[in-house]
Amino acid sequence: MEQIDTLDRLLGKVSTCTIAKRLRRTETSVVMKIKALGHSRRVTEGYTMRDLEDCFGEDHHKIQKWIAKGWLRDRRQGTKRHDGNGHDIHRFRESDILRFLKEPPNGSGTNRGLPSGACPYHC
Repeated sequence: MEQIDTLDRLLGKVSTCTIAKRLRRTETSVVMKIKALGHSRRVTEGYTMRDLEDCFGEDHHKIQKWIAKGWLRDRRQGTKRHDGNGHDIHRFRESDILRFLKEPPNGSGTNRGLPSGACPYHC
């Protein structure tokens, strides 16, 4: 019963791979249990790279530069799927996006080259 509670708490927030590690189970057993319970495995918490592209009006190359410079923090979803370049799927927490918008690099006061009015609240 404790493992079902843990599964319910983590479902939609982290990948099935991460859930399996925390429960010390195989990923297959976790996937089968999720299906038996009638739930979706889709991670819904946070934003994807595509969400940020749409919101900021920028392509993923520019967003990846922000990540590389340490301006924007991302997390990897932890799946075996990838974006075609051998990388895992990016996930962004709302708090990380808000910090990115509020804290310019090196105190420069610039908006990091974002389009005027770019804000996650207007997506």
